[in-house]
Amino acid sequence: MTANGKVNKNKVIPVQLATEEDETVEENRGAQACSPENAEEKESPNLYKKVRMVSPLKSAGQAKLNVSKWRKYARRRADIAAWREHQKARIDFPTIRESQRQNHQRINAAQLSDLEELVEITSIHQGHRKDGGVTAVSSPSRALLYYFAKLAASTREEEVIDLEFVETLIQNGASVNTADRHGQTLMHEAARQWDLSVAKLLLERGASINQADKYGRTPLHVAAAVDYPEMVHFLVQRGADIHAKTGKELQTPIHFAARNDATSSLKMLMKCGACITDKDFKQRTALQVAAELDRSETAKCLVERSAEANVADDSGMTALVMMISKMPSVAKEALNQFYSTDRANRKQYFYLNYLEPPVPTCMSSGCARTALEVIVQLKQFDLIMHPVIQRLIKVKWNYFGKRGAWIQVVVNLFFVLVWTVLGITTPSRAGELYEPIKEKWWRITLSIIGVLMTLNFIRQEVMEYFSSKREHRLWVKWREDKLRGDLEFCHPRWPGERLYLMQEIDSLHHQEPAYFKDAWNFVDWLAYFMILASIATNLIAYLYGNTWALIVHVNISSATLVILWIRLMKYARAFTSLGPFVVMLGHVINDILKFGFLFFTFYIPYAASFWMVFSGHQVEGYSDITDLLYSMFRMTVVDEYNYDGLEQVKPIMAKVLCGTYIAISGVICLNLFIALMSDTFQRVYDNVKANAVMQQATTILTLEKSLSASKRRAFTNFIYTRCNPEELYYDDDLSEGEEKDLQRMTHQIKEQVDHIYAHIAEQDSDRKKKGTASTNDVHKLREDLKKLEQQHRALTAQFHNQIGEVKDMLGDIIHTLGKRKKKKH
Repeated sequence: MTANGKVNKNKVIPVQLATEEDETVEENRGAQACSPENAEEKESPNLYKKVRMVSPLKSAGQAKLNVSKWRKYARRRADIAAWREHQKARIDFPTIRESQRQNHQRINAAQLSDLEELVEITSIHQGHRKDGGVTAVSSPSRALLYYFAKLAASTREEEVIDLEFVETLIQNGASVNTADRHGQTLMHEAARQWDLSVAKLLLERGASINQADKYGRTPLHVAAAVDYPEMVHFLVQRGADIHAKTGKELQTPIHFAARNDATSSLKMLMKCGACITDKDFKQRTALQVAAELDRSETAKCLVERSAEANVADDSGMTALVMMISKMPSVAKEALNQFYSTDRANRKQYFYLNYLEPPVPTCMSSGCARTALEVIVQLKQFDLIMHPVIQRLIKVKWNYFGKRGAWIQVVVNLFFVLVWTVLGITTPSRAGELYEPIKEKWWRITLSIIGVLMTLNFIRQEVMEYFSSKREHRLWVKWREDKLRGDLEFCHPRWPGERLYLMQEIDSLHHQEPAYFKDAWNFVDWLAYFMILASIATNLIAYLYGNTWALIVHVNISSATLVILWIRLMKYARAFTSLGPFVVMLGHVINDILKFGFLFFTFYIPYAASFWMVFSGHQVEGYSDITDLLYSMFRMTVVDEYNYDGLEQVKPIMAKVLCGTYIAISGVICLNLFIALMSDTFQRVYDNVKANAVMQQATTILTLEKSLSASKRRAFTNFIYTRCNPEELYYDDDLSEGEEKDLQRMTHQIKEQVDHIYAHIAEQDSDRKKKGTASTNDVHKLREDLKKLEQQHRALTAQFHNQIGEVKDMLGDIIHTLGKRKKKKH
């Protein structure tokens, strides 16, 4: 007897077949259902469909591939011959292209079926030897590959593998190591989603467990990528190379598990001895690959297992930076790697050197960003409040930030004061602006200083704009080149890889330079243009003695002063006490714009109504369009307005228009605006500290870019010598406000929970060692619980009985009292 069988739902079901000399086969139910002599054919439609899917594959092997050896061998078996003839009579096998169309959209775990159909291969590599034979692969091997490819592409859950048919092909020369045009074998397909018994069968038939495809991916790479931990464990036990690397990409199975978010496979690989520090051709670890491809689950798993987040690839990009941009919650856990405490010696350590590049970015050839730059750019408030990031900000603030911020504030305050003095001392006559010179020399001096400072600020703004644009262009080009380098290694049968990289490349071109993300830059340009307009009108008024130009100059200068004093807040935001209020101002402007849409929806039609009704009656405050608009605004804020004049002209319309407008604008809209402002204030103030630190970090980064190369090199040396690590005093019991107290209590609770967990784990291990002792304890506990339940039920029944007796007694008493009352009456 020879062992054979079928696979139901990708599992092998053993079936005993008779020997060849008997010329008979003890078939399984699927074959019986397809036999024309079987009486149960109509009663088993599902089994009939299973075999129906196999028959076209056999017919294709005959019609298209000329498999002569196994066909002659199979015809000697009457039952198989009858099955074939029966299927030929009932099924019109589809063309090759139709079969491909039916299955080309099926994707499993970011990849298609690992095997391509045999006909697709022969259509591309079609060629023959001089003697008429096929050039590439033998016919039985082609048929075997085609058969497995069809089964892999099938969408039927109840699909089965006819192992008798497979055994026949193997006996007639088919090789289980036959590969498709991408170099993938039957083992690659079995490792993808098939049962372990299929892989075991292929290995028993001589399949190579470490055979790689043209991209260097072994079956273990496939099993790791599709999150199949059982197959991973099976392959490693059977001798699969757990450190096998792909071709040029040099990625191991642990890289593939990380990049496909295959957490179970990742844990199994680490359990089997895989190294999380293995690096690919870009010097990326598994954590870096997971972070770059936005695989948060595997990244979190690696971080929990102490995978280093500070390791940089060949371009200087660290895994931490990618996690900050794509998975902030995981990055927050990774930041804990750079902070440690020593309670015995009352010390805490900050490893700030891991957050800064060893070479300043202005001196390096790469365009990799630092962790603080990405946090500020993406406004990650949770991350900026992490102790490590806060310590880095404090170090930079003390080293160069505080001094630079004070210089900016003093310089800009002087700049504003210069234009303020020039504005409030403007004479009423154009000829007296700068004459006589002996008396107006101070005005000439202040004007020259103001103009020179304005030109210098404009120069700095232009340089900042082009510098930001250049940095962004270089970064996009650098990042796009990195992504396109990975496109070379995308497998044709894994379409998800190329799709994600193309989406990342497309998103790069939709990003804007950081210059346009700061609204204060637009305020700067508005102030500069208004100053230039003020200078132009001033010169026209002085040179030509034009009074009208002087009036325009005064009006522009008055508006300019408002903008300049508001602009001063940009440089005050670096100080934590003022930063939240600066942020609040921006939110208030947004709220005003939102409220403006609602307000003008009522303001414009009511203004038109007032004008139509009262413009022709010369009512004070309503006869001119500007007076009308201002009077309506005063009406909105419930200020004084000429209601008596309106009532004298048209009393009814005055009551209707004024009453409804005040009710809508002064009561409803104004209260909505107040509520909106209160909500904004509460939201910003609740996050006041994070906003303050974020504003300070923004200023620090701006100042850092303006530092010279020597100063930046000196700061880098300071970080790598003094902060490697930075040692500070530590006292977890020190009270530093409610937030610190809450953190300390949380830390203590966590320690107690960890202690309880360790104690429970120790008890569990002791019980496992005792063996049956734990089972006896469980039984004893169950018996005690049953006794308690019975006692509870008995007490409950007794209580209900006593309550019933009390009710009866009360009823008797009430009845007796009722009789006594009747007798008295």
